[in-house]
Amino acid sequence: MTAFLFILAVLAVVGGMSLWRFGQNRRRQRTLTRIMDDADAMESLLRRTRERMGVMQQVVGRMPADIAADARASLDSSDRLQAGFRDLLQHRMWLQQNVDTASQHALDEAAIALERARARIAAELDRLDNAGAELESATGPAIAAAVREPPALRRSGG
Repeated sequence: MTAFLFILAVLAVVGGMSLWRFGQNRRRQRTLTRIMDDADAMESLLRRTRERMGVMQQVVGRMPADIAADARASLDSSDRLQAGFRDLLQHRMWLQQNVDTASQHALDEAAIALERARARIAAELDRLDNAGAELESATGPAIAAAVREPPALRRSGG
C-alpha cells in the first residue's frame, strides 16, 4: 500500500511539473506571438505615417512658401520615421537571435518596449491626421482666395 501511495505521489508531482512546464511554454508562445503581431502593427503604422507625410507634403506644397516653411521643414525631416524603422528592425533581429535562449522576463520586456513604440507611432499618426485635417480646412479657403487675386498681388507658391 505504501509503494502504491509513493508511486501515486510521484505521478502527481511529475504531472504537476508537466502541467507547469506546459503553461510556461504556452505563455512563452503567447508572448512571442504578441511581439510578432506588434511588430507587424508597428510596421504598418510606420508605412501609413510615411504615406500620410507624403500627402501632407502635397497640401503644404500648395501653400505660399512663407506660410508653409515650418510645416515643410517638419515633413521633410524623416529622421524620426527612419528611427522607427530602425527600432523595429532591431526588435526583429533581437528576437531572431534570442528566441530560443531569451528568458520569459526578457521576452516580456521586449513585448512591452515594442508596444510602447507602437503606441507612440500611433499617437504621432493621429496627430499628423489631425494636423492634416486642420491644415486642409485652414488652407482651402486661403488657396481659393489666392486664385481669385490678381497675379500681381499673389505670393510665390513654394
